[in-house]
Amino acid sequence: MLSRKIANFFSALSDETRIKILAILFERPLSVNQIKDKIGNISLPGISYQLKILQTMDIIRYKKIGRKKLFHLSDEHVTHILNDVIVHLSPEGPCNGELNCSDETNLHLVIE
Repeated sequence: MLSRKIANFFSALSDETRIKILAILFERPLSVNQIKDKIGNISLPGISYQLKILQTMDIIRYKKIGRKKLFHLSDEHVTHILNDVIVHLSPEGPCNGELNCSDETNLHLVIE
Protein backbone atom coordinates (compact mmCIF):
# COMPACT_ATOMS: atom_id res chain seq x y z
CA MET A 1 0.00 0.00 0.00
CA LEU A 2 1.55 3.29 -1.14
CA SER A 3 0.12 5.36 1.71
CA ARG A 4 1.82 3.06 4.25
CA LYS A 5 5.17 3.36 2.43
CA ILE A 6 4.89 7.14 2.40
CA ALA A 7 4.04 7.21 6.11
CA ASN A 8 7.02 4.95 6.89
CA PHE A 9 9.30 7.12 4.78
CA PHE A 10 8.34 10.26 6.65
CA SER A 11 8.52 8.39 9.94
CA ALA A 12 12.15 7.57 9.16
CA LEU A 13 12.76 11.30 8.70
CA SER A 14 11.04 12.22 11.97
CA ASP A 15 14.11 11.95 14.19
CA GLU A 16 16.56 14.82 14.73
CA THR A 17 19.58 12.51 14.83
CA ARG A 18 18.63 10.92 11.52
CA ILE A 19 18.21 14.37 9.95
CA LYS A 20 21.69 15.30 11.19
CA ILE A 21 23.08 12.09 9.68
CA LEU A 22 21.49 12.95 6.34
CA ALA A 23 22.91 16.47 6.45
CA ILE A 24 26.37 15.05 7.15
CA LEU A 25 26.06 12.50 4.34
CA PHE A 26 24.97 15.28 1.99
CA GLU A 27 28.60 16.45 2.01
CA ARG A 28 30.24 13.11 1.18
CA PRO A 29 30.10 9.38 1.92
CA LEU A 30 31.29 8.50 5.43
CA SER A 31 31.87 5.47 7.64
CA VAL A 32 29.93 4.85 10.86
CA ASN A 33 32.89 6.08 12.92
CA GLN A 34 33.20 9.27 10.87
CA ILE A 35 29.47 9.94 11.28
CA LYS A 36 29.76 9.37 15.03
CA ASP A 37 32.71 11.77 15.25
CA LYS A 38 30.74 14.50 13.47
CA ILE A 39 27.59 14.06 15.59
CA GLY A 40 29.48 13.38 18.79
CA ASN A 41 26.72 12.88 21.38
CA ILE A 42 25.54 9.38 20.48
CA SER A 43 27.09 5.92 20.85
CA LEU A 44 28.34 3.83 17.95
CA PRO A 45 25.48 1.31 18.38
CA GLY A 46 23.07 4.26 18.42
CA ILE A 47 24.45 5.55 15.11
CA SER A 48 24.23 2.06 13.62
CA TYR A 49 20.61 1.77 14.70
CA GLN A 50 19.73 5.10 13.08
CA LEU A 51 21.56 4.11 9.88
CA LYS A 52 19.59 0.85 9.73
CA ILE A 53 16.30 2.74 9.89
CA LEU A 54 17.40 5.03 7.04
CA GLN A 55 18.61 2.03 5.01
CA THR A 56 15.33 0.18 5.47
CA MET A 57 13.50 3.03 3.72
CA ASP A 58 16.22 3.30 1.03
CA ILE A 59 17.06 6.83 2.13
CA ILE A 60 20.72 5.90 2.43
CA ARG A 61 22.87 3.12 1.00
CA TYR A 62 26.42 2.01 1.55
CA LYS A 63 29.32 0.96 -0.59
CA LYS A 64 31.70 -1.56 0.88
CA ILE A 65 35.38 -0.77 0.42
CA GLY A 66 37.46 -3.52 1.96
CA ARG A 67 36.05 -4.00 5.44
CA LYS A 68 34.69 -0.46 5.64
CA LYS A 69 31.15 0.60 4.72
CA LEU A 70 30.81 4.12 3.37
CA PHE A 71 27.27 5.43 3.73
CA HIS A 72 25.77 7.90 1.26
CA LEU A 73 22.38 9.33 0.29
CA SER A 74 20.59 6.84 -1.93
CA ASP A 75 19.81 9.25 -4.78
CA GLU A 76 19.03 12.83 -5.80
CA HIS A 77 15.43 12.49 -4.64
CA VAL A 78 16.57 12.45 -1.02
CA THR A 79 18.66 15.57 -1.61
CA HIS A 80 15.69 17.33 -3.19
CA ILE A 81 13.38 16.33 -0.33
CA LEU A 82 15.81 17.74 2.26
CA ASN A 83 16.29 20.94 0.26
CA ASP A 84 12.56 21.37 -0.25
CA VAL A 85 11.83 20.95 3.46
CA ILE A 86 14.46 23.53 4.38
CA VAL A 87 13.10 25.99 1.82
CA HIS A 88 9.54 25.31 3.00
CA LEU A 89 10.42 25.95 6.64
CA SER A 90 12.69 28.93 5.92
CA PRO A 91 10.81 31.48 3.81
CA GLU A 92 13.59 34.00 4.50
CA GLY A 93 16.25 31.34 3.79
CA PRO A 94 18.54 30.87 0.81
CA CYS A 95 15.73 31.13 -1.74
CA ASN A 96 13.99 34.12 -0.15
CA GLY A 97 10.64 32.38 -0.36
CA GLU A 98 10.76 31.78 -4.13
CA LEU A 99 8.73 28.76 -5.17
CA ASN A 100 10.99 27.86 -8.09
CA CYS A 101 14.29 28.08 -6.25
CA SER A 102 16.82 25.74 -7.83
CA ASP A 103 19.83 26.59 -5.66
CA GLU A 104 21.13 23.86 -3.38
CA THR A 105 20.37 24.61 0.24
CA ASN A 106 23.16 24.73 2.79
CA LEU A 107 22.42 21.66 4.91
CA HIS A 108 25.02 22.79 7.45
CA LEU A 109 22.14 24.80 8.96
CA VAL A 110 20.56 21.50 10.02
CA ILE A 111 23.58 20.34 12.01
CA GLU A 112 23.92 23.55 14.04
